[in-house]
Amino acid sequence: MVTIAGITITFANVEKGITALLILILGYIISRVVANLSERVVRKEINPHIAKVTRNFIFYTFMGIAIITAISLFIPITTVLAAAGIAGIAIGMAAQKSLSNMISGIFLLADQPFEIGDAVDIDGIGGVVLDVGLFSTRIRTFDNKYLRIPNDAVANAKIINLTRFRIRRLSIIVGIAYKEDIVKALEIIKKVLNDNEKVLAYPEPQVIVKELGDSAVNFEVRAWVDIRELWDAHTEIIRDIKKALDEAGIEIPFPHRTIYFGEGEIERISKLKDKN
Repeated sequence: MVTIAGITITFANVEKGITALLILILGYIISRVVANLSERVVRKEINPHIAKVTRNFIFYTFMGIAIITAISLFIPITTVLAAAGIAGIAIGMAAQKSLSNMISGIFLLADQPFEIGDAVDIDGIGGVVLDVGLFSTRIRTFDNKYLRIPNDAVANAKIINLTRFRIRRLSIIVGIAYKEDIVKALEIIKKVLNDNEKVLAYPEPQVIVKELGDSAVNFEVRAWVDIRELWDAHTEIIRDIKKALDEAGIEIPFPHRTIYFGEGEIERISKLKDKN
């Protein structure tokens, strides 16, 4: 037994302290090894973002066990568990929002509406998913901004996965003047689609007479393309349809407006113009 500055230190306490330190060191090493191993397995068998969450969960679980074991050398285990239970209740009440985000994160991982690298639209916010954590989802918006969204907001949002499937359907509205031949216009547009290498043969492209609009007969052009060529195909189809209709002499109309001036209004404007 040794007394230093009024504090009595026994060899038993020194021994317990060394043992506790060894438990923490060993617990840290085991936690890291098991967590890294589980991450590699889950990454290979399932997907990367579940692997990351699994790694964190296993690491903190093992470290929590090591810490409780080390403390129990000085305090009875029942006391430690009771204190942990009370602390857990207090922390849970103080962190209800964080708990809600964590539960929502688990639901997102189970439901998998998107994966890392997917392009998504979350309630009108578009971007690429960077990470899905237990508390928040992080995305890089299409204009290259970093955005962090709480998981409970994501879980309750309308989510559109823009890249889940390999092909997408383009829908383009094209109008021709009422005086033009509808059958001829249909043939020209279909030929444009058939000649475009980015348009898939199956599902077959379609050209539908959609409606009689205010100033045009409107067609809906439907073409399936590879997701990687979506916008290039969109630009090419519009460009080629416009060129083909122009070469065939088929008018693509634009709205016309008639402006009515009241009686004597033209004369009044002319006089104001002469004065200036």
